[in-house]
Amino acid sequence: MLVDNKLYAIGFAKSTVSYTLHVTILNSSNAQVLRSSDIPANILDPWTESAVITHPSFAHPVAAWLEKGILRYVALTLTPREKPKSAKGSGYAQIRDVGANGQVVVIRQNGLGVVVGFEEEQTTKILWEFEDAVGLLCVSLTG
Repeated sequence: MLVDNKLYAIGFAKSTVSYTLHVTILNSSNAQVLRSSDIPANILDPWTESAVITHPSFAHPVAAWLEKGILRYVALTLTPREKPKSAKGSGYAQIRDVGANGQVVVIRQNGLGVVVGFEEEQTTKILWEFEDAVGLLCVSLTG
């Protein structure tokens, strides 16, 4: 992902039972590594339990993931001082980046969908909830 002349390479490192996030930030002009670090996470399935959120007003992209049913997130800054935060709520099973700036859809274990907005990389807010999120999962997985 390219943001403000920085290339963000975000990957997953396998541990014994889960995945953790690894972020490398490169200068897009000369490929100099600006930061390379692991972010503590306990992700069981990176395909359904993680997303990267951007918004024109954000200074940095935000990595979001599910950890034991809780939505966790952190701004991907050049300094590793940022610590992962937890959003309100629990019981989440999957996360979907739906292409809306600063928003993701998280699916609760009971099938309820929740649209979560990220505000200035630092806070989250539940924007609305909807039923029958299984249809969204089918579209997301096939399209």
